[in-house]
Amino acid sequence: SGLWTAPVAIPRLANAMRESDGGRRAPPTIRQAAIESCLIHALSKKEALAGTATVNEESETDKTFEKSSWPRTMMHCQFDPDARVRQTFGEWLAATKHIEAYRILKSQLLDTRSRVREQALISLGVLQTEKARHELLNQLQRPEERIRTYAVKGLAQWGIQEIRPFATDTSYHVRKSVAQQAARSPNIEAALLLHELLIDSNIQVGLTVIEGIADWPDDLASPLLLHGMRDGLLTVRQRCFQQLRRRTGIDDVFPEDSPRELRAEAVLKLVRENNLPSSYLDQLQSASLTTNRRVDEQHRLEIVQLLETIASNPLGSPESTAAMDRLIESKEADVPTIERFLIDAPEEVDELFLQHVLPKLSPVYRALLEMKAT
Repeated sequence: SGLWTAPVAIPRLANAMRESDGGRRAPPTIRQAAIESCLIHALSKKEALAGTATVNEESETDKTFEKSSWPRTMMHCQFDPDARVRQTFGEWLAATKHIEAYRILKSQLLDTRSRVREQALISLGVLQTEKARHELLNQLQRPEERIRTYAVKGLAQWGIQEIRPFATDTSYHVRKSVAQQAARSPNIEAALLLHELLIDSNIQVGLTVIEGIADWPDDLASPLLLHGMRDGLLTVRQRCFQQLRRRTGIDDVFPEDSPRELRAEAVLKLVRENNLPSSYLDQLQSASLTTNRRVDEQHRLEIVQLLETIASNPLGSPESTAAMDRLIESKEADVPTIERFLIDAPEEVDELFLQHVLPKLSPVYRALLEMKAT
C-alpha cells in the first residue's frame, strides 16, 4: 500500500517508527518494513515527477517535498539502533530532498556501521546539491580506498566527466568502481573512458569493463572488445573475443597468446572480413601515447607473470614449460626484465635461460652461446 497511499495515511505506520519515553521501539523487522515502505513511496513519486522538480540550493529542499505526506515519527529513524533502518532512512532523505538531508547524510559518514557510511556516500549523489558534490570530492581525497570506492558511486550522479579523474586512482577497487559507473551509460564519452580502463594493469578492472558493456549496442561495444583483444591482459583478451563471438557469430580463430604485433594484424583482419565497426580502424592508426605507454606496461607485467610461473613451479612441469614456450616468443626489448629476474634465480634456471631463451631474443646472447660452443 506504500506505493500509492501517502505513508502518513497507512494505519499503524507511524507507531512502527515511534520511540516511547522509556526508549522502547517496535521489533526491528517492523521498523525496517515501515521505513522501506516510505522509501518505496518516495522513489515511485520521484519517478512520476522526474523532470519537474527544482532544488533550492540554499535550503537544499525539493519544492515538491510534501511534509504532510510523512509521519513525524520518521525522524526517530535517524538514531535507530538498527543499521538497516538508519541506512534506509538516509536513502529516503535523499529521495525526498528533505530539508535536513545533507546535514544528516553527512553525519552518517561517521556512523559506526560501514553499510550506513557507504550508503550515505551514494545517497549524497542522489541528493544532487552542490554541497553534496563538494563533500563527495572531499571524501575522494581520503586515504581509505573503500571510502573512495563508494564516493565514486555517489559522484557519478553528476556525469562521466566528474569521475574521469579517478580512473587513475592508486587503488584498483576505485578504478573498478569508475568502470562500473561508466558502463551504466552506453555513450561515446563513457566508451572513451572504458577504452583506457579495459587495459588496466589489474585484471579485475578490465573484466569489470567487459561485464559492464555486455548489453551495450554493437557499434559502441565492438570497438572496445577489439581493443581489449589487441591490448588487454591474456584473460581480458580471451573474454573480449568470447563476447565478440557471441555478438557477431563469427567462427574465426584469434591468436590470444601471440605477441601484440600478430594480435593487431588478426584484429584488422577480423574487422575487414566480418564488416565490424570500421571506427576501430581509425583507432588503430591514431592510438594515443598514453595508451601505448599503458600497453607497454601491460606487456611487461605479462613477462613478469611468466617468470613468476617458472620460479614457482618445478622445471619441466606443464606450467613451467608453457611459460617458457611463451617467453621464447617475446621480444629483445624484454631481455632487461628477464635479466633482472635471473639475478636471484637458481643456477639451473639461469643456465636454462642462457641456453634456450635469451639466445632467441638477443644477438648478443646468441653470439655468446656460439662462442661457448667453439
